[in-house]
Amino acid sequence: MNDALTYNAFGLVTIQKNKVFATLTMVKNGRSFSRTVTDEDVLIKEVGSSESVAVTLGVTIKKDKTQVTAHEIGTQGQEGLMVEIPQVSHCINKVIDLVKIAAGI
Repeated sequence: MNDALTYNAFGLVTIQKNKVFATLTMVKNGRSFSRTVTDEDVLIKEVGSSESVAVTLGVTIKKDKTQVTAHEIGTQGQEGLMVEIPQVSHCINKVIDLVKIAAGI
């Protein structure tokens, strides 16, 4: 089975040295719910001052559980995953929570 068929939300996270920007769109019952979170009060040491890293998200949101699949773009040579950085995961969790509230989940 194609994994993309199990996702009901898709998003993009852009990570810079001093900024994390996350957007997520969910479709439920034919309606779309989009939310965006920007956190500019961060210092991401793993990203250079002129670099930007993108992470695409496929998310399965259900009432009792949420599963996130992330694909990082532009992390060649980086050690560790960007989504494991606390400031990044916090921003992703915030945007998921906002979408869940908007969708009534």
